[in-house]
Amino acid sequence: MPVSISHLFEQPLPPPRDLEGWYRVPIVESHEPMVDLEDAGFQVEHVYYRQGIPGSLPRCLAREAVVARLLQARALLPQGYDFLIWDAYRPLEVQTQLFQRYKAGLRERYPFLSEEELVLRTQTYVTLPSTDPHRPPPHSTGAALDLTLTRDGTPLDMGTPFDYFDREADSHFFEDAGEGRELQIRNNRRLLYHVLAAVGFKNYPHEWWHWSYGDQMACVGSGQPAIYGGWRDQTR
Repeated sequence: MPVSISHLFEQPLPPPRDLEGWYRVPIVESHEPMVDLEDAGFQVEHVYYRQGIPGSLPRCLAREAVVARLLQARALLPQGYDFLIWDAYRPLEVQTQLFQRYKAGLRERYPFLSEEELVLRTQTYVTLPSTDPHRPPPHSTGAALDLTLTRDGTPLDMGTPFDYFDREADSHFFEDAGEGRELQIRNNRRLLYHVLAAVGFKNYPHEWWHWSYGDQMACVGSGQPAIYGGWRDQTR
């Protein structure tokens, strides 16, 4: 049965999770296959493929259990609501391109920062590309999703566009909203948050759109190992 919208709107978001040392969570790979999200019935935009990012794919893939949980979350949504997927599995080449692109933008804005400081600041929004099997970028595991909500096919107002890298993208930014558009943004973010959290997804606190299940970032603090490492199969 779909959940009550008003009930979800009344529930404040829990405090942001502490992700310190997330990359130290051990990985016990499940070897679960990838599933095409469009084949599973979801609307997908293929954002990076449309942008021509080298290495990007014309398909949107995620691990089997991730897609299964997203289907469970969809069943909780009120009538007329659905998910729109922007990104899921991301080849390492794409991760590298996005990291370098964002770092270059920061270098223009903050020319006084050292290379080390730029790398650290870039990682707030784009995970460091890594071939270390013990530290795969979340999107390179097939466990992470970038998504939003739609109503009758129209994306809801979430306060920022996808890949907006500033404080307003923090999931909690509009939690103290009082009225008008900001209150609606808060309610939209709460709806997204609560239906995904209800089926086991975990949010990255600096990006309201980033959710994952079974990767290191999702498992930090749980005492459980991650079940998804970097995906090495041929996906083109």
